[in-house]
Amino acid sequence: MAINTGKVVVGGLVAGVVANALDYVFQGIVMKRDFEVMQQRLNLDPTAANNPVPWIVIDFILGFLVVITYVGFRTRWGPGPKTAIYAGLVIFLGICATMFGLTSIGIFSTDTYMKSAALSLVAVTSASLAGAKIYKEA
Repeated sequence: MAINTGKVVVGGLVAGVVANALDYVFQGIVMKRDFEVMQQRLNLDPTAANNPVPWIVIDFILGFLVVITYVGFRTRWGPGPKTAIYAGLVIFLGICATMFGLTSIGIFSTDTYMKSAALSLVAVTSASLAGAKIYKEA
């Protein structure tokens, strides 16, 4: 079957909205103090460090990536939530690997990494489930 490009776009946007909403709560509220401590420790420019625009864009990119991954996985595992979770886990593992690299060079503390990874798992799988719910074959 052909990929339904329109549904990929809409699903990616929906996934991006879900990811942004959850990241706002998780990173902007739940982990706010952790990031303030990191910002002070690394002597980061507060204006640049607190600019939400790059993170909004990143969450929409991740939303599209998770839906595209889901579309590819559907041919092997079929449509549905299980396949959406698998797709989300692939993207989550990429995020965690990158965050682990940043932890290994001292950007994140281990505690911040663990909390952020756990919250990212919820955000990415939720975004994946939302985007997958939208997608239907052409």
